[in-house]
Amino acid sequence: MQISILVQGSPTSTRACHTALDFANSVVDSEHDIFRVFFYQDAVTIGARYLDTSPDEPNLQSRWVALGKHQNFELVLCVSAAQRRGISQDVDHDTIADGFAVSGLGQLIEAMLESDRLVSFTA
Repeated sequence: MQISILVQGSPTSTRACHTALDFANSVVDSEHDIFRVFFYQDAVTIGARYLDTSPDEPNLQSRWVALGKHQNFELVLCVSAAQRRGISQDVDHDTIADGFAVSGLGQLIEAMLESDRLVSFTA
C-alpha cells in the first residue's frame, strides 16, 4: 500500500509534525510505502533552514529529513504557505532546509491520485 501524508499543524505549537512522523515510521515499519509528505499552512516552518530547536527537544526537521532520505520519499513544502511565512527558495535568499522541496498544491493532488490513502494531521 502506498500512503501520502498531509501535515498542516505548526511544528512548534501543535503535535501534528510529531504525530505525523510517528505515523510515517509506523508505515515504514509495516512495510508499506510513503509516496510523499506535503507540509501545508503552519507546518511549512518545519522546512525552514534556520529553524532553531532547543537542545532538550527532539529535532523534528532532521528526523523528517533522515526518514525521507532513507525511504526515498519527498518532503514538499507548499510554496504559497512558505512564502507567507518568509520561507523562500530565491537565488539570493534561500531559506529552505536541505532535504525539503518547494512546490504547489499540484503536488498534493498528485499525491492523492498516486496513493492508496492520504492521511492528514492538523493538531
